[in-house]
Amino acid sequence: MNQLVAAAQPTIQGWLEQIQVMLAAAGSLEEFQEMLLAAYPDLSTDGLQSQLADAFTALNLRGRDDIEEGR
Repeated sequence: MNQLVAAAQPTIQGWLEQIQVMLAAAGSLEEFQEMLLAAYPDLSTDGLQSQLADAFTALNLRGRDDIEEGR
């Protein structure tokens, strides 16, 4: 699970850094919203979706193992 979190971290960190810069530069919430929509009109989440799917699969398998082992 830690590997999955580590794999997603650079993607999420990049988004957060860019959003923080926009928020600091915006003069109003409306301007911030416009900046977000301009920056991410077609936000691609393909990589993150794949990583989340892997995480859910791993969690599902771990849960099944816990049940089978009586934990």
